[in-house]
Amino acid sequence: MKKLFLISLILSVTLMAETACSGSSGIGTSERDAETLLPDAASLNINIIVGEQTITATLEDNGAARDFLSRLPLEVTLEDYNNGTEKIFYPDPELNLDDTPRGCSPIAGDITIYEPWGNIAIFCRDWSESNSLIKIGHIDGDGISLLQGTESMNVKFERQ
Repeated sequence: MKKLFLISLILSVTLMAETACSGSSGIGTSERDAETLLPDAASLNINIIVGEQTITATLEDNGAARDFLSRLPLEVTLEDYNNGTEKIFYPDPELNLDDTPRGCSPIAGDITIYEPWGNIAIFCRDWSESNSLIKIGHIDGDGISLLQGTESMNVKFERQ
């Protein structure tokens, strides 16, 4: 009986010492790792610089948006597509679409990927639902007004 008590005591002390030394609050390693991998809401905010003006956008919490975020800062030329409906560019390489839901009904300001071509499309007008569109973010407020029109424009995407 004394041996069993002694073994239990040694195990308890050892476990408490490991916890104290690791600085852990009792959360398992896999739980701590998962917490650091999940972005908080603030880390999903980006700036889009158009000339001398900056607009903001909030990215979705999905695989493609996280891949896009990992590439920032990024300077691109947005080309008009469909007579002012969208501004598009082609990321190189294409964004990873793992862990990313398909299909959306874009509204003005939505940042999407058109899966068949791999391009990013920022919608300047509302558009019809498509299973080939993948939403990765949305421009905040009325910032889309800076992108509307049919001309091409150079922009810079960066983390806030």
